[in-house]
Amino acid sequence: MTNPLIASLTRAVDAAPDDVALRVHLAELLLADGLQDEALAHCAAALQRDPSNTAARALMGRALGGIPQPGPKGTQTPGYAAPITPPAPQPPGYAAPVTPSAPYGVPGTCP
Repeated sequence: MTNPLIASLTRAVDAAPDDVALRVHLAELLLADGLQDEALAHCAAALQRDPSNTAARALMGRALGGIPQPGPKGTQTPGYAAPITPPAPQPPGYAAPVTPSAPYGVPGTCP
Protein backbone atom coordinates (compact mmCIF):
# COMPACT_ATOMS: atom_id res chain seq x y z
CA MET A 1 0.00 0.00 0.00
CA THR A 2 1.55 3.27 -1.07
CA ASN A 3 -0.66 5.76 0.77
CA PRO A 4 0.66 6.10 4.35
CA LEU A 5 -2.63 7.54 5.61
CA ILE A 6 -4.55 4.54 4.30
CA ALA A 7 -1.99 2.20 5.87
CA SER A 8 -2.33 3.98 9.21
CA LEU A 9 -6.13 3.97 9.12
CA THR A 10 -6.13 0.29 8.15
CA ARG A 11 -4.11 -0.49 11.28
CA ALA A 12 -6.50 1.63 13.36
CA VAL A 13 -9.54 -0.19 11.94
CA ASP A 14 -7.84 -3.53 12.62
CA ALA A 15 -7.38 -2.44 16.24
CA ALA A 16 -10.96 -1.11 16.57
CA PRO A 17 -13.11 -3.06 14.08
CA ASP A 18 -16.40 -1.82 15.59
CA ASP A 19 -15.54 1.87 15.05
CA VAL A 20 -17.96 2.49 12.16
CA ALA A 21 -17.00 6.14 11.61
CA LEU A 22 -13.32 5.24 11.31
CA ARG A 23 -14.13 2.38 8.93
CA VAL A 24 -16.28 4.64 6.72
CA HIS A 25 -13.51 7.24 6.63
CA LEU A 26 -11.04 4.55 5.53
CA ALA A 27 -13.49 3.41 2.84
CA GLU A 28 -13.75 7.00 1.55
CA LEU A 29 -9.98 7.23 1.21
CA LEU A 30 -9.78 3.84 -0.47
CA LEU A 31 -12.45 4.87 -2.98
CA ALA A 32 -10.66 8.16 -3.66
CA ASP A 33 -7.52 6.12 -4.45
CA GLY A 34 -9.49 3.95 -6.90
CA LEU A 35 -9.60 0.89 -4.64
CA GLN A 36 -13.31 0.10 -5.05
CA ASP A 37 -13.16 -3.52 -3.87
CA GLU A 38 -11.45 -2.61 -0.63
CA ALA A 39 -13.83 0.32 -0.10
CA LEU A 40 -16.83 -1.95 -0.68
CA ALA A 41 -15.53 -4.46 1.87
CA HIS A 42 -15.25 -1.74 4.52
CA CYS A 43 -18.68 -0.32 3.65
CA ALA A 44 -20.18 -3.79 4.02
CA ALA A 45 -18.46 -4.28 7.37
CA ALA A 46 -19.68 -0.87 8.56
CA LEU A 47 -23.25 -1.68 7.50
CA GLN A 48 -23.11 -5.03 9.29
CA ARG A 49 -22.38 -3.13 12.49
CA ASP A 50 -24.77 -0.24 11.79
CA PRO A 51 -27.28 -1.00 8.99
CA SER A 52 -28.83 2.47 9.16
CA ASN A 53 -25.54 4.36 8.71
CA THR A 54 -26.35 6.79 5.90
CA ALA A 55 -22.71 7.67 5.21
CA ALA A 56 -21.82 4.00 4.69
CA ARG A 57 -24.88 3.51 2.46
CA ALA A 58 -24.04 6.53 0.32
CA LEU A 59 -20.42 5.49 0.03
CA MET A 60 -21.46 1.97 -0.96
CA GLY A 61 -23.57 3.47 -3.75
CA ARG A 62 -20.65 5.56 -4.95
CA ALA A 63 -18.32 2.56 -4.81
CA LEU A 64 -20.77 0.57 -6.90
CA GLY A 65 -20.80 3.35 -9.48
CA GLY A 66 -24.22 4.82 -8.73
CA ILE A 67 -23.28 8.42 -8.06
CA PRO A 68 -20.54 10.33 -9.89
CA GLN A 69 -18.09 12.13 -7.68
CA PRO A 70 -15.38 14.54 -8.75
CA GLY A 71 -12.01 12.88 -8.70
CA PRO A 72 -8.51 14.28 -9.03
CA LYS A 73 -8.21 17.10 -11.57
CA GLY A 74 -11.93 17.10 -12.42
CA THR A 75 -12.18 13.47 -13.50
CA GLN A 76 -14.99 11.15 -12.45
CA THR A 77 -14.42 8.28 -10.07
CA PRO A 78 -13.91 4.92 -11.82
CA GLY A 79 -16.98 2.76 -12.16
CA TYR A 80 -19.34 5.61 -12.99
CA ALA A 81 -21.84 4.55 -15.63
CA ALA A 82 -23.16 7.11 -18.07
CA PRO A 83 -26.86 7.91 -17.70
CA ILE A 84 -29.25 5.95 -19.87
CA THR A 85 -30.92 8.02 -22.58
CA PRO A 86 -34.67 7.38 -22.75
CA PRO A 87 -36.11 6.51 -26.18
CA ALA A 88 -37.36 9.38 -28.30
CA PRO A 89 -41.11 10.04 -28.07
CA GLN A 90 -43.13 8.65 -30.97
CA PRO A 91 -45.90 10.50 -32.82
CA PRO A 92 -49.53 9.82 -31.83
CA GLY A 93 -50.89 6.65 -33.38
CA TYR A 94 -47.44 5.11 -33.78
CA ALA A 95 -47.35 1.37 -33.23
CA ALA A 96 -44.16 -0.62 -32.97
CA PRO A 97 -43.74 -3.20 -35.72
CA VAL A 98 -45.03 -6.63 -34.81
CA THR A 99 -42.66 -9.54 -35.19
CA PRO A 100 -43.89 -13.12 -35.37
CA SER A 101 -43.38 -15.19 -32.25
CA ALA A 102 -42.23 -18.21 -34.26
CA PRO A 103 -40.45 -18.43 -37.59
CA TYR A 104 -42.54 -19.10 -40.71
CA GLY A 105 -42.87 -22.72 -41.62
CA VAL A 106 -42.96 -24.02 -38.08
CA PRO A 107 -45.99 -26.27 -37.56
CA GLY A 108 -48.67 -24.72 -35.39
CA THR A 109 -47.86 -21.10 -36.26
CA CYS A 110 -49.82 -18.68 -38.38
CA PRO A 111 -48.40 -17.77 -41.80
